Amino acid sequence: MFDEALNSPLIKTKQRRHGEELEKKVKNAIKFLRNNQEPISFRAITRLLGIARETLIMRPTIKTMIEQARAENRKETEISRESHIEIRVTSLIEEFKMQGKPITQVNISQGLGVSVHLFDHRKKLAKMVEEERQNQNLLSVYESRVAIILKELESQAIPISQTRVAQALGVNKILFQRQKVLAKMIEEARQNQKLLSVYESRVAIILKELESQAIPISQTRVAQALGVSIYLFQRERKLAYMIEEAKDHQRILRP
Repeated sequence: MFDEALNSPLIKTKQRRHGEELEKKVKNAIKFLRNNQEPISFRAITRLLGIARETLIMRPTIKTMIEQARAENRKETEISRESHIEIRVTSLIEEFKMQGKPITQVNISQGLGVSVHLFDHRKKLAKMVEEERQNQNLLSVYESRVAIILKELESQAIPISQTRVAQALGVNKILFQRQKVLAKMIEEARQNQKLLSVYESRVAIILKELESQAIPISQTRVAQALGVSIYLFQRERKLAYMIEEAKDHQRILRP
């Protein structure tokens, strides 16, 4: 009689409905945990629903649902963690570039506050750091060569541009789109060259005025007329040379 009662259509219907309701509650619990970025586990779900772990385990469909959600959650958490680490490493690399600090696994791990063994099982990160280290070393070589080329262009009064520097380096000027430090060097030199050209014109006018008025020429007087510090001529040797030549010429003409 008891077995017959358990197998009655009414009992089976109630059990089915109970199972469906429980499955719906479990789905909602999983959704709640995922939306709140909380770990998905049997323990977390039993706490939310206020039921025993055995109630979940004894139902194969629900047990499988939770195990799959837990596995997906762990995978998502790991991906999120790896993504966070990669973002932090990328950020540190950019900081080191700006600071001129050597890009190495040791320095990066210290910046993260973790052991250098972080890179032992993260080949992608290790490769990223190594590539940036090599780029940094190459950039150092390029910086030295660009500095020499800029001085040569300045000394020959040849207009400075990325195209001319790239030709002298024997590279495509696209390099300067990637290496902002080099682009900045060239732009600053170009601006200085333009400014120097303006100074040259003004100094030439001032020298003529001093000569016409028979006023002794000196760096101090020229600097005062320009409204700049005399130290400008220590930096811009061409201007200093112009003044020195004018002084010599004035001495020759002096009776």
